[in-house]
Order: sequence, then C-alpha cells, then structure tokens
Amino acid sequence: MNDAWPRTGWSSSTAWRSIRTNIWTKFPVAKLEDLQGKKLSAPGPSATGQGHRRVAVAGSLNTYYETSSSGVSDGALVFATGAAGAKLHEVAPYITKVNFGAMFAGGLVINKSVFDKLRRGGQKALREAADVWAQEYVKRQGRGGGHVLQNMTAAGAKISELSPAERKRWADALGPVAKTWAADVNGKGGPGGPGAEGVHRGAEEGRHNVAARLVQLTWHPPQRLRRFPPGGRRQRPGGAVPRRPVDGAGRRFAGLVA
Repeated sequence: MNDAWPRTGWSSSTAWRSIRTNIWTKFPVAKLEDLQGKKLSAPGPSATGQGHRRVAVAGSLNTYYETSSSGVSDGALVFATGAAGAKLHEVAPYITKVNFGAMFAGGLVINKSVFDKLRRGGQKALREAADVWAQEYVKRQGRGGGHVLQNMTAAGAKISELSPAERKRWADALGPVAKTWAADVNGKGGPGGPGAEGVHRGAEEGRHNVAARLVQLTWHPPQRLRRFPPGGRRQRPGGAVPRRPVDGAGRRFAGLVA
C-alpha cells in the first residue's frame, strides 16, 4: 500500500483495520454443513465460497439489506458496526461469531505535493498524530462492536459462537488463500510474495504484542490536544498552551484527532 499511494499522487500517513468479521444469516448456523448451497454476500475478494460450500454473492454494506430481504442472498459476511448501520439484523437475525478476522478498513492520506512542501517537523507531526488517530479508531470500533451487538439482541437477533473445534474445521476447509492472493498480485506486476510474507510476520508479531505499541506524540501529549478556536490559539483549562515550533498544518491536523 505504501508503494501504491505515491503512484497516484498521495502520501500515506497511517492505515487501520476493521473489527472481526462474522456472519449474519436468515437461518441458524452451528456447523460448516449448514452453509451447503446457501448464498452469502461479501465484499470484493472476500466473496469466495471456496471450501465453505456456500455460493458467493459480491456486495457491499449498501446492498446487504436489500439482497438479503429479496432472496438474492441468505445473509452476509460483515463486521458488527457495519451491520448495525445497514440494519442487517432486521432481515438476517442469526448472528454467528466465526471470527474470520479483520480486514483493511481505511487510512489517512494527504496530497503528496502538499506533504512534500511541509517542513520536517510538520511531516513528523502529521505521521505521529495519524498513528494516534488510527489507534483510537480501532479502540472505538471495538467498544462499538459490543454495544451494537447488545442492541441487536434486544431487537430480537440471536447470537451464537462456533466452538474452537468447529472454527478449526472451517479454517482447514479453506484453500491456500494467501498463496492464491499472492499469485494474483504477482500476475499484475505487484509484490504478492513479499506482501503475503509481511502479513504473516505482522500476525506473528501481533501474537506477541509487538504490534500493540501505542504511539505517543513527542511534541504534544495526545490527551491534552483540543480543537482550535477560530482565532487559531490552542486552549486548555487554566490557560493557553504554549506554542511549539511545528508547522501550522501539523497543528491543525493534530487538533482534529483529539
């Protein structure tokens, strides 16, 4: 991704993941065989039924409700906060916690020509503030996921969770997902092999909490940031925060993540 952004005139500051993906269906799911011949919607590359006996239907958050209610599909693979916004539980009330894992959800980028004109301090502030923003995004998504599932249950949705043994069956039924993806990217001239290896390394590091570090702003602790008033002065209880030698763009950006 970091190599791809500059080719389109952008400079990437950070990226973040979604919360875990599960299944919303119109029928209960307790084992892999329950998906036999069923049609499930999913976004882009996730819309594959390989090994799971289901029929894949390409879709998005904008289509899941309609396709499930009309019979085009029998449910969807989606994360909780996305399902809540689409009110998917109204037409697919059976929620099965499979834990398909997270996916790339988005990132913060800035026009590369603008970024390159900033002084080194401004560039550094933007990157560090963006990392803090991404960490907070993931935390809030996690809290929000639990909250919306409670609301769905109150509205009549039924939540179940696969056992570890059944989850292993599902994982074993999948084909060589990473190898297939890498081959496709390699065929398009991209770094498929290194990309797959990087994901694997990141997953291993995450297991040992190496990737769980919190980035602290060196020029200003994030808990003290405040939105800037129209006059441009940064305020905190008890008086104004002394100005620091950071580019104006960096200060404005950091104020937005508070």
